[in-house]
Amino acid sequence: MKLENELEVLKENLIINNLKFNPVQAYKLFIAAPEKGRNLSIQNIFYAYHNLKLTLTETEAMLMVKRFDSNRDGQLTFTDVCDMIIPKDERLSHEFNKRMPFET
Repeated sequence: MKLENELEVLKENLIINNLKFNPVQAYKLFIAAPEKGRNLSIQNIFYAYHNLKLTLTETEAMLMVKRFDSNRDGQLTFTDVCDMIIPKDERLSHEFNKRMPFET
């Protein structure tokens, strides 16, 4: 519960204070981790959370992957990460989704 509350505050701050923060940038927070690949492992989640200054145990990282892993393969896809990053606040969620870049 504490971790979810910390994550929610972080998500809201990223969206409010960084007008260019979007779903692709959110995903890149995780793929910059040591294990690079298309989908994200528990190690990617663990590494990214620590870079965001959130305290996360390996057990909590496993629980996060379990919770958001839509196809139950033990890894998170881009869509899974977006689901994890989207704030609960409806207004902020809408704002975040509007920021999806259509050009690379």
